[in-house]
Amino acid sequence: MLNEDGTEVVDGDEAPIPTYQNEDVVTHAKAWTGFVPRALRGNQEVRHGIPHNAVDHLFVEAAWRDVTPKMDLFKGHIGDGIPLCTDMPDRLFLRAGAQYRYLGG
Repeated sequence: MLNEDGTEVVDGDEAPIPTYQNEDVVTHAKAWTGFVPRALRGNQEVRHGIPHNAVDHLFVEAAWRDVTPKMDLFKGHIGDGIPLCTDMPDRLFLRAGAQYRYLGG
């Protein structure tokens, strides 16, 4: 781990504290499961002989998604601290000052 000034964070024995271990890499990789590329468009060029749709975003195949909680690097879970919709007050979207954005059809 690093301090804000870039120096290593050390424990009581002056040994550097590691940022992450292989277990952390494995659990973070689970966050990327289920993403599937879109089909190649007929009007796209094939680069380097590999058909790859680099225009359209990936979509999530729900059946392939790992639904288990993902640990963060600080022994919590990714997304901890983000309020759930069920934790919000009733009819929050109707309150004064609520902002709305049109996201398209």
